[in-house]
Amino acid sequence: MKKVIVFALASMLLTATSALSADVAIFPTTVKNLSSWSGHVVDRALAKQYAMLSHRKVSGALKIRSALKASNGDFLSAARKLGVKEYIITSAVGTQDTVVIESARFDQTGTEIRRAQMRVASRKQIRDAGSCIMRALVDPVTTEKSVRLDDANFLQNTAISKETKHMVDSIMVVKRMTKSESREGRGSQEKSTLAGGSGTIVVFPVNILNITKREGNKIGQFLTRQYVRNTGMKVPSLKQLRVSLKAAGGSYATAAAKLDASEYIVTSATAFDDTILIESVRYETPENEIRRVRMKVASRNQIEEVCGCISRALTDATSTEKFMDLDDISFLQDTTMSRGMKFLADSMRIANQIAREKSERRKNAVTISLACGFGTIVAVPVCLFVLVIVTFFTSRPAFGG
Repeated sequence: MKKVIVFALASMLLTATSALSADVAIFPTTVKNLSSWSGHVVDRALAKQYAMLSHRKVSGALKIRSALKASNGDFLSAARKLGVKEYIITSAVGTQDTVVIESARFDQTGTEIRRAQMRVASRKQIRDAGSCIMRALVDPVTTEKSVRLDDANFLQNTAISKETKHMVDSIMVVKRMTKSESREGRGSQEKSTLAGGSGTIVVFPVNILNITKREGNKIGQFLTRQYVRNTGMKVPSLKQLRVSLKAAGGSYATAAAKLDASEYIVTSATAFDDTILIESVRYETPENEIRRVRMKVASRNQIEEVCGCISRALTDATSTEKFMDLDDISFLQDTTMSRGMKFLADSMRIANQIAREKSERRKNAVTISLACGFGTIVAVPVCLFVLVIVTFFTSRPAFGG
């Protein structure tokens, strides 16, 4: 009886501690014509997406590197040393205008389960592409062994979850926009949305609420950079801007006049529970409002893209609207703004929707992880305590013996 109890408690203890071991190893991305930092970005995106979708633990980077070093770079041997059930190998190759990312998922015997590939047009999309690839690798709907995420015909004819298709579509829209901008190059600046494309434009510091000053400065920098790229107009230095604004007593119109600016931009950014609302107003000196644009961003990683979208809308020559709400689907359908602007706004709207869904899933995953972790932490000492007590009482001699 004593042996049975001890064996049962030992089994419970092993079961509880096994919950702490990892289920998958995501080996460092092999990069070519890219920086090692780009590989780290892909690794983190794959690991986060896998943990969020499967609620399983990913092996730590230090353990993976040491196991890989001990196995002389052999992935299967390293995976066996780590004791994982699956492992993922990834490569990222940079070309002149694209980045090709390919990942393969293997089981513990080295048999390939699925392979996914995606091509993006900008290094800024590497993180999103990594998340998209991981979704395809663990997608429960498809039975395909090889998934080509940048092949529109393949995606239309294969069975794959709506969430994965949704994410791919948003990335592909941005990819088309990036390629279009690359082809246009500086020639697009000659078709400036502002008459003459000359003069001085002032982008004043962002008025912030519930966000950090650093984030506000980033929003101002992104807007200024994109606005200059779109119009070819000059901007005063930050020092000149602060001096003139202080001398004008905080009056934007007076400060813009002191700088001999023909136009100026006033922006506000307000953070809510899960979104940041950015609104920019374009004025013609002295105080004639030309256009107002508003858009929400669901992830801080997308602030730069949203600022670019707002800046393009502010200078869009096709549209005649004085106010643009880029989150309003009905507005985007009925507006007169350019097709390229509609594509960009729609892609950002889809990206925001995906970011909100990811945020919800992340919250649920954190809740489950905390519950499992708390259960494991409680179970281990309880099992040890019961084991000690049972061993103590069963090992004592009988009374009077």
